[in-house]
Amino acid sequence: MWTFYLSLTFLLLILTILPKIQHSHWVFRVPEFGKIQITFFTVVTFILGFFVSHSEYLWYFQGLLILMFIHHSIILIKYTPLYPVKKFSQKYKSSDKVHFISVNVYQFNTEYDRFIELIEKCKPDMFLTMESNGDWEKALRKLEKEYPFQHKVTLENTYGIHFYSKLKIESSQTHYFVADDIPSIEAHLKTEDGFSFVFFGVHPPPPSPTEEETSKERDGDLLSAAKRITE
Repeated sequence: MWTFYLSLTFLLLILTILPKIQHSHWVFRVPEFGKIQITFFTVVTFILGFFVSHSEYLWYFQGLLILMFIHHSIILIKYTPLYPVKKFSQKYKSSDKVHFISVNVYQFNTEYDRFIELIEKCKPDMFLTMESNGDWEKALRKLEKEYPFQHKVTLENTYGIHFYSKLKIESSQTHYFVADDIPSIEAHLKTEDGFSFVFFGVHPPPPSPTEEETSKERDGDLLSAAKRITE
């Protein structure tokens, strides 16, 4: 049990340290996607520590787990209701709230009606689908009456992307920032009360053994979109 406890502790430590190393290979970037799971297993391992043999070194490792938990919690708490959000007063040219849904539908998923029911239930002002191919585009046609403004990039490589809006799209374009088969959408919209804003929809490839060996394309796509936003 002590060996198992130590193995878990060192594995969690490695997964915590790897993203801190400035390297684009997927080995260093993948742990960034598992912070919730890493935090959960950190707590589980800490509790497990009270059931292992009482080694004189136990609290050195328990203290290490506490530090790792604090480290991950500082990052994760920003995405919870516990974190205070700065509220800005509405300006003269501001519009009402805009409700938006973004979903990775998974290209090979055929539960089209389930997604359509979600949209009909939540009634967002606009929504974005990722990994949507030709079959998904056909299935979503029944929503086009309710969402008369669209920008579609239909692909069969799991990087298709479709944008539907109740708000008027004054202009839109497709960007290929890092590769000619990985699109991003830029749409200029206007609300009913005349407030204009720009929407960007991106779906960069994640660094992983089955996608991209490094995070260069993901980082490049996000940085290119950010640069475009500031222009």
